[in-house]
Amino acid sequence: MGVDEAILAEEQAVRARSSGLSKEVEAEFGFGGESEGTLVLTNSRLVYVKSAEIEEDLQVTHIPSSIGGAGGRVILFSDVEELESIQPDPANLSIPLKSLSSVKGKKGMLGSPKLEVQWNTGSRMLKTEFVQQITGRSRKKNLSDWAEVVEGLKNGTLKLETLPPLPDRDSVERKILRVLGDMQEKGVLTITSGLQTQLGLKIDSDEVQSSCEKLVSEGFLSKSEEFKEDPFYRRISPLGAADLFG
Repeated sequence: MGVDEAILAEEQAVRARSSGLSKEVEAEFGFGGESEGTLVLTNSRLVYVKSAEIEEDLQVTHIPSSIGGAGGRVILFSDVEELESIQPDPANLSIPLKSLSSVKGKKGMLGSPKLEVQWNTGSRMLKTEFVQQITGRSRKKNLSDWAEVVEGLKNGTLKLETLPPLPDRDSVERKILRVLGDMQEKGVLTITSGLQTQLGLKIDSDEVQSSCEKLVSEGFLSKSEEFKEDPFYRRISPLGAADLFG
């Protein structure tokens, strides 16, 4: 992993279906070579993190009927805030973009959006499909839209935007960026909780919101306009106009 590697996009509760993996990895995936976790895109690789660390109840309206049962289901995912936080696991996948021989996005009329990738390890060709489970009308882009971005990054035709230099490592602002490193929208209370529980920082929500507003003005965060009294913030991706958040 290079020092300039950065998270560009993240999709939680992805179902991975793999073939051509080692027996040890297939055993971790379970029957049929399936697993559930989080898919992360960086500027140099695709990273799949198998996890059962976080559970979240979703109503059936948030996931396709072909996946969710009556009354909803529980999804499992890992909230990857920093690449360094990924724990070693034989079921995790790290796929260098330069090793990809094929990447396809499929929306499917009845199924869920998915990303199909095929890559060469040097000794054999492996193939995996990543199936999106969290859907909704509010989403502008889906996992199927990753294919074009991945191809652009691999071929060098997609240029990343240069973001401002990061705040001082010990500053509240830098710690907030760490909590928002997963590129997901979060409210002030969620960010505050992350600072307190994950980083051990004693801070109140008013100070967090003030620091978030500063980060917005400096070009690090975007701010949701939908809830003015309870704003949501998200770390801006170097993907710029090609941002995959939805």
